[in-house]
Amino acid sequence: MTNTSPIPPDKQVNHLILLIGGNPLPNAVAGRLLVRGSGRITLVCSNDTEHVANDLKTWFANYQIINVTPKNVIESNAENIYTAVHNLIDRNEYTGLHYTGGTKAMAVHAHRAFRDILGKQAPKMSSYLDSRKLRLIFDDGFYYDAIGNLPTPFELQDFIDLHASLRTNPCTPPLTPAWLPETALTLAESWQNTLPDTWKQWYDEHIRPLERRPSLKHDLNDPATGMLIGWRYQNWQDGERLKATTVPFPAGKIGRKLKQELITAGYPRDLSDLNLVQAYNALATPPDIRPDCPANLEIEEVCAWLKAKWLEHYVASCLEKTGLFDSVYIGVETILEEDKGYPVCFELDVVGIRGYQLFVMSCTTKWKKPDVKQKLFEVTTRARQLGGDEAHIALVCTNNKPSHIQSESRATIDKHIRVFGSRDLRNLQSALTAWVEGRDS
Repeated sequence: MTNTSPIPPDKQVNHLILLIGGNPLPNAVAGRLLVRGSGRITLVCSNDTEHVANDLKTWFANYQIINVTPKNVIESNAENIYTAVHNLIDRNEYTGLHYTGGTKAMAVHAHRAFRDILGKQAPKMSSYLDSRKLRLIFDDGFYYDAIGNLPTPFELQDFIDLHASLRTNPCTPPLTPAWLPETALTLAESWQNTLPDTWKQWYDEHIRPLERRPSLKHDLNDPATGMLIGWRYQNWQDGERLKATTVPFPAGKIGRKLKQELITAGYPRDLSDLNLVQAYNALATPPDIRPDCPANLEIEEVCAWLKAKWLEHYVASCLEKTGLFDSVYIGVETILEEDKGYPVCFELDVVGIRGYQLFVMSCTTKWKKPDVKQKLFEVTTRARQLGGDEAHIALVCTNNKPSHIQSESRATIDKHIRVFGSRDLRNLQSALTAWVEGRDS
């Protein structure tokens, strides 16, 4: 028996018991879908997952679900699990069990406690979240579309807030929407094993001399604790030199498209050459508000776009144009505090959010297999940390045999990875649409 539209009131409960595992996302979704307005939640966790329960308790408070209580159990002790869950159930209180998280033993013995108290009603009140089909499935055979039933889609900050050890880099907040999408499209359409000679010659002559080798890393530390709270790589020359830089627009179709699109964005029509400061002023809408980090952030972003980040903006623009996403971000930089106290800084090139599901895209203009596979390994690890098993991961690169890389990566990294190559660039929007909709695996 199936039902794909709204979750009926008799499936929503006054008291929801959640089994807690390492991935908080399914429980966050279940809490928003299944708890009635004034209801309460009990988070059944082990010592190893108590921190996940505490993160969830804080997160639920953002949605005015404030009656949330962690309950520790011994995850390998059947009787301890059974007794703890049994004592949580009140026959006079409408109670549900959600068991996507937790260990197999926790699920088995929590079910046993439910059956012993609720009898035939237990299957109607027990559910799990299918990470691939994105369905909330009940033991009585009914299932419901999880994304379509969310009161509001998740935002990027929701995923961050589910992990107390994770935070965004305040020096470089993600960009949205994409910059110069039509110029990026023209670059993608012009790709024939490499970029056109006119563009390469222009870049080598006018922009490459502005690169800093090696780059510098500037840390932003909390004055009180000394803790790293942000960072910025300075890949370009000092700010005064960049501010003084005015170069000719590139020749050919790409240059004409670049100038036309900048003027549409607000670039002064009377400027015949490309001024980096004016270009940033036209593109940054609304202006970013950032801490006083060292380095000339704004103009560097224009230079980075001209070097290779145009591909990230092209991918983001294609995702936006599919109409399938609630939000799309470029350059999501995060800091992960690991157990040993060493912060791990990483960036996700493009992130699309659909309901509670992350689509994470890694982008590179490199084509050699080792470089491409390294990018895939990195993005898979970080995407899973942020978006759990529900995250979908893809790479857009310029290799002309992406299917070979995809096959190897599915065997060694993740069986659901998707790799798009140089031949996909011209029609990337349709290829991404098929992938997101599940028509292209």
